[in-house]
Amino acid sequence: MNSVRGLARDPVASPYGLGGATSNGMNVSISQALATGMPVITTKHSGLKEQVVDGYNGLLVDEGDWQALAEKIVYMIKHPELWPEFGKNGREHVQKNYNDSILIDKQIEYYQEGLNSNET
Repeated sequence: MNSVRGLARDPVASPYGLGGATSNGMNVSISQALATGMPVITTKHSGLKEQVVDGYNGLLVDEGDWQALAEKIVYMIKHPELWPEFGKNGREHVQKNYNDSILIDKQIEYYQEGLNSNET
């Protein structure tokens, strides 16, 4: 089951917002995990809820709720049949939303909107 070709990888738990150290925005390690087909369990911290779609490519818990995180980890251990679908969905989500050309096109669009709004 741990095959990259089959996109059935062991889940990764990333407990952001459970301790004192936090960061803002998108997390590169979460995108990398999703891109390799790993289901992700993390908190609803900052931009993570855009990367991990609960029940689609991973599982989300509220920040600071370590008991819910533990429950989701146990749930994923007990349901390995979910891993391939979550892995496939995670990879597709990253390819569709976070590849370089899409991000660059979005950045250019934001700059153009900013320039256009300053011209009026």
